[in-house]
Amino acid sequence: MELVEAVDVHEWQDIRFHVDGREFGADRYDGPGPRGNNGPLDIGRACEGEDVRPLTVTVAEVRLWSTAPDAARLGTPVSPHDRGLAAHWRFEENAGNAASDATGSHPARLRGARWVRNPDPRGSSFRLYRNGTPVACDPLANAEFTDVGDRQLTLGARLKHGRGGQAYSGVLEDVRIWRTARTHKQVLDNLFTRLTGEKQDLIAYWPFDDVSTRTATRPTRPRSSS
Repeated sequence: MELVEAVDVHEWQDIRFHVDGREFGADRYDGPGPRGNNGPLDIGRACEGEDVRPLTVTVAEVRLWSTAPDAARLGTPVSPHDRGLAAHWRFEENAGNAASDATGSHPARLRGARWVRNPDPRGSSFRLYRNGTPVACDPLANAEFTDVGDRQLTLGARLKHGRGGQAYSGVLEDVRIWRTARTHKQVLDNLFTRLTGEKQDLIAYWPFDDVSTRTATRPTRPRSSS
């Protein structure tokens, strides 16, 4: 029989940094264990006494996990109910000093931030509905954005060098574009009728009805902030 009176245990935490899904660096922390507190969590700045060092980059979204996810899962779509997801800020408000948390737990307050256009086309959700039914959309790689035609929104065809091609073989009775992704219920509330009610996040609206086409009125395009 062997008697062990004491065992020295050395604990540490491996910290890995990833940028755009790629490992950017790593470090090992072997100091005191983590301690919780009721203070606010600062993201995007480091404070040392009175010296404040802000993060000078564009932040498309922030995910806070209670457990370390696998590296292969970084940047992939998540659900608010995924195990270990403590907070998820998508920054889709485009205005104001607050950002909602997709999990519904921790709304964020913004200080000194400026809203800009999201450089990542995958940073915001995109939903396409046809006659009130969701239509599957395949994500495009960055290289596939280089030859989609002229840099303007075109309905019913593909516009390249000022000429239309690849015409849509169908009927467009009503087209609506929203700044934020609509739920299925929100789409069904005004399906096949003129849009009524709240239009705050409405970017463009083409009803293609007798009133709009006969009087040659311009489509609705509220001013949007980015």
